[in-house]
Formats: sequence, C-alpha cells, structure tokens
Amino acid sequence: SAAVDKLVAEARDDEATKAVDTRRLLAQAPTMAWLALTPALLLLFDPAIQQGLLPTVGLLVGALVLFALGMVEWPLVGLALTTLDESTGGGEEGNRALYLYPATQLPRLLPQAGALVLVLLGVPFLPVLLWLGAIVWSFLLAAALCEELYDWRGAQLIGSALIPVVFQLLILL
Repeated sequence: SAAVDKLVAEARDDEATKAVDTRRLLAQAPTMAWLALTPALLLLFDPAIQQGLLPTVGLLVGALVLFALGMVEWPLVGLALTTLDESTGGGEEGNRALYLYPATQLPRLLPQAGALVLVLLGVPFLPVLLWLGAIVWSFLLAAALCEELYDWRGAQLIGSALIPVVFQLLILL
C-alpha cells in the first residue's frame, strides 16, 4: 500500500532506524498501546454487557495481562522479522521493523473498534467475526511491510506475515 511504502521510505531515509534506540522506540509505544488496549477492553466489557457482571479483580488482572501480551507483540514480531532478514542473507535494513511495525498495524484498529462497539451494543457473535477480520487484516499489513521493507516474495513473505497472526490467534483464545 502507499502508506506502508511511504513509512518504509521515511525509515530508509533515517539511518538511525537501523539501530535500536530506546528513546525512539518508546515514541512508538503509544501507537502499539492503542492496538493492545482493544483486546483488554473487550475482555472487560463482554461479561459486563452479555451477563450483566461487574468486573472482578481477576477480570481486571486478566485485562492487564492481555494488554501486556498485546504490547509484547510489537517487539516479538519486530525482532522475528529482523532475525529472519539476517538469517536469510539480508540484514541491510537493521532494526527498522521495530520502528515500522506499530504504525503499519494501526489500520487494524478499525475492525477492533467495530468489535468493541458491537460488544457494547450487546450484539452476539459478530464481534468475533470482526476480530477475525482484524487478524486477517493484520496479515495483509504485515505482508505489505515485509514486501516493501525486505522485498520478500512467496513462502518467505507468507511465513513472515503469519507471525503476528499466530500471536493474535493465541491471544484470541
């Protein structure tokens, strides 16, 4: 997509994105926090709306753990892509995937927010379908990032784009 192409071009213009800089990475944290917050809110709101239950301490702790797991997706996928690039003869891009991953995944907030709204409205089953749609969209966004950043094709592209999908499916369970 054009937006991913633009983000990759900007990252390539900045040589500092090849190295890990904690301060610059922390600037990306709010973007990933938005992505990680939605599953936690779904966990809190679904029992409250569907069953009329107030959140318990266990549910609040579960939501915090789910948020933390959502935040772990970012370094996990970024480092996995960097490692895959280096192990397949690349390595020219350094750690750019760490800087680019949160911004490239931001569009998946649309179906996630739709799922949250549907849960708040008490609509059954449709939020799960939207959530699965967000996971599919995550695959497409990760594939776009890998194609543009690393020029991967075929099985390498599909395998790399499946990394966030597997992680998100584990969280969905």
